[in-house]
Amino acid sequence: MLIPKLSNIFVYSCDDKYTLKDKKRFCSKIKIDYKTGNFEWIGTLNKGGYGIFVLCKNGKPIPMLAHRAAIEMATGILISNDLFACHKNDNPPDVNPDHLFLGTNKDNMTDRNNKGRQVKGCVGENGTHVKHTWEKINNVRRDWLSGNYSMLKLAKKYNIHIGSMQHIIDNITWYDSNYIPVKFGRKGGNAKLVIEQVIEIHRLNAIGRYTNRQIAEKIGVDRSTIGLILNNKIKRWINYKTDNRIAA
Repeated sequence: MLIPKLSNIFVYSCDDKYTLKDKKRFCSKIKIDYKTGNFEWIGTLNKGGYGIFVLCKNGKPIPMLAHRAAIEMATGILISNDLFACHKNDNPPDVNPDHLFLGTNKDNMTDRNNKGRQVKGCVGENGTHVKHTWEKINNVRRDWLSGNYSMLKLAKKYNIHIGSMQHIIDNITWYDSNYIPVKFGRKGGNAKLVIEQVIEIHRLNAIGRYTNRQIAEKIGVDRSTIGLILNNKIKRWINYKTDNRIAA
């Protein structure tokens, strides 16, 4: 199978969203299967097996799904938040633009169900023994990502068992390939930071509406830790290049 050079496929910057360095780095994370034509992502994968590509803007990491990035760099069209990137071949690590298509949330769910990938651990909202809907699940995850709720408060707000809430937040049940879980430390504690928390710290700081104290309360760490991270004083998190988990 003849396949053009990757550098001739992923060429668009999309209003400077992707630099030349980003595009080269993206291509370096692809292994071509010349029998199937799949572009297998060999970088970081999420729990669903989908590739994660991390952009760096103003020194801050921005994680995104690799197959969404593939469509944008191959077409020059920025994908709006209401559209989903779906796989024609049901192969999550594949980022070949020819194997992808854009659709609405309904299209994505229909495609998933047609391929037999119903919600993990449940029948699905149209099946039996399911108390929730996708609209409810999306609201739960939006509230969680806001950083304004503890797991317990969220469970009480939506009347969901705390164990079920944990699985929803971690994308184990009601699996959605376009949702990237974020873990927050316990309130008032100094839980060991994970990359998702560091990304969230920088995101909240970039918004400009939160003090270091407020960010510390949302993440669940000391205010001094927030200052050290934002000022690149913690070696582990300087430019995030020393953490192999997000090397993309």
